[in-house]
Amino acid sequence: MGKKRARPHPVQLAFAPVVLLSCLFAAGCDNPADQSGSSSLLCVLDTRSVPALGYTADSCLYRAVSGGDTLSLLLPVLSDCTEALLSGVPEGNIELLFTLFGSDSALAGGSVQGWSGTGDTTLVDIRVRFESSEDRFLLESSWGGADAPAPPCSILFVGNSYTFANGGLDSIFTELVLSADPGADVHCEAIAFGGYTLEDHYGNPITMGAISRGGWDLVVMQEQSTRPVTDPELMYVFAELLGQAVENSGGSPGFFMTWARKNDPPMIVPLSQAYFHSGALTDGMVAPVGLAWEAVRVAHPEIELYDADGSHPSLRGTYLTACTMYSAVTGESPEGILYSNDPTMTESERLILQEAAWSAVQESGPPDWSHY
Repeated sequence: MGKKRARPHPVQLAFAPVVLLSCLFAAGCDNPADQSGSSSLLCVLDTRSVPALGYTADSCLYRAVSGGDTLSLLLPVLSDCTEALLSGVPEGNIELLFTLFGSDSALAGGSVQGWSGTGDTTLVDIRVRFESSEDRFLLESSWGGADAPAPPCSILFVGNSYTFANGGLDSIFTELVLSADPGADVHCEAIAFGGYTLEDHYGNPITMGAISRGGWDLVVMQEQSTRPVTDPELMYVFAELLGQAVENSGGSPGFFMTWARKNDPPMIVPLSQAYFHSGALTDGMVAPVGLAWEAVRVAHPEIELYDADGSHPSLRGTYLTACTMYSAVTGESPEGILYSNDPTMTESERLILQEAAWSAVQESGPPDWSHY
């Protein structure tokens, strides 16, 4: 399963030493350094975890240190993924230091070192993550850009009837992957019991045994449908406990965001917030299934995603769920995949659901598996 790198809403910002808010050279700002032997750094800052946990990232201070020269640049954080171009950086061994600021204090800091030659533009990936054991944000970085390894091949789905409905999300997801790439290395299983919460799974030796045995690249967790709205704090407790168990066994945690009940569309707001919060707490991916459902509900009400009870998924609902999971896990669009789990689904409906899945993931930001 391949992955395409995606950066939502990038903002290009040029570095001009003579007009910066803060620029410090060995010779001073009155006499900027000769840029004939200079290079550039393209810094890509991913701050998605910050708003998910209720904080605001306002600005980031970048400082490039080479020999006795220091170039500093303070820039606003304008989106969840911002690009900043620092030009006029002296060539050679460079230390890049960065500090992320909130509304009234520093949120996190970090540094990375590398070589940049004359005329080069070096990519530096910077990602904010929350370290729950230390109760603070950390800045991770990669000089030259993070490698993009293959996404997960071995996946365990943990949930309830939303997960096992209509033949099982694990089976439908596998069929999608193999339809797109018949030679794909993919293995999926599910542990799902009706009405189960994450709390129930944490207390179940079957679930915990499967997690502790290891061998899973990714464990995707689905909370009971109303708990993210009625008791999100309890969800967070067991999301963290399960997430830690997954990491201890060598895997990465992930979440299957469910959808609003048919008779309560506004429910999607607190529900999605709870899932993104859980993802940020555990440094886990979130498949925004509920947001894809909401998009289809609004734009294509003629496509029935719900079963008769207005809660569980119809065959089309499960298909949209699997397509969103496919997009989130692989970083690729399901558009054009011929597989369908419903013989009555038209080609037009299939494409609508595939497009909605891809759009939801693109807007939320696909995970970069080099960080997980």
